[in-house]
Amino acid sequence: MLQKIDHTAITVSDIERSMEFYIKVLGFRPHQTIDLPGLHIEYLKLGDSLLELFAVETPKGDPRRETNQLGFQHLCLLSDDVVGDAAKLAEQRVKFTMEPQVAKGVKWVAFFEDPDGIKIELVER
Repeated sequence: MLQKIDHTAITVSDIERSMEFYIKVLGFRPHQTIDLPGLHIEYLKLGDSLLELFAVETPKGDPRRETNQLGFQHLCLLSDDVVGDAAKLAEQRVKFTMEPQVAKGVKWVAFFEDPDGIKIELVER
């Protein structure tokens, strides 16, 4: 029987820059490193969730997708204080594409982007 999503994988353009962002800015912890021919993988952990960063020689594509395009839309991080977390992230020069606001079905929601333009949502339930 299926139990849960184990991890999400994202291809990044600069593994060092992405590691610094996810670890120093967002608070992820390094978990595991895997090196394969043509592919370097870093697993990062936040709570019991895993994020897999892929580093390839020539990443292709544009992560700044329109909502009506098929495929991955965003990564969502659960927060117990979206307004406070957003303020801390703004102090670290994270630019929000949607400032914290009350949304239907949740207490607070906000959006920002990682260094490659991957959309990240903060949600407080």
